[in-house]
Amino acid sequence: MGQLTRTAERGVGLLNGPVDRPWGLRTASFRDPGGHIWEIAAPSAPDPAGA
Repeated sequence: MGQLTRTAERGVGLLNGPVDRPWGLRTASFRDPGGHIWEIAAPSAPDPAGA
């Protein structure tokens, strides 16, 4: 069972993502069971082409 499936079973709804942003972060946002919206971010993997 995948992580998204487990979180959905607990009432967490993914709103978007994961998305690689042009400024070097991967982000995702979700709504918790209380209705609060959260966004998490982490550095994206380096571009193998070096761009």
